[in-house]
Amino acid sequence: VLFLANVSFLYPDESGTRNLQTPSYRFKHKKHKSQSQIVEETTGSNSNPCFPLQLVKLMEASNMTMEPDLRRSIFQALVLLRNRQQLDPVTLIGLCFHLFRCQDK
Repeated sequence: VLFLANVSFLYPDESGTRNLQTPSYRFKHKKHKSQSQIVEETTGSNSNPCFPLQLVKLMEASNMTMEPDLRRSIFQALVLLRNRQQLDPVTLIGLCFHLFRCQDK
């Protein structure tokens, strides 16, 4: 929050006298964005709606052959997409149960 103080009491007014009243403070507030506005800005209108499902299919098809770090990164990306309401939670839970079969959890 930016703070701007009115310091006019320190300077003489038109009559040449100083106004020694208590200073009035003005705050400049930033208007906060709602969660839906943030989601719209970050996802954009040009995002591919099939992308989360493509990632899910990739994970289901080749999760045993992926490196563990890559598998974890893709899963984290899917969780972020779920938090942005771009992926159905039931789909993500189904993938979780599918990933339980991996030997290196």
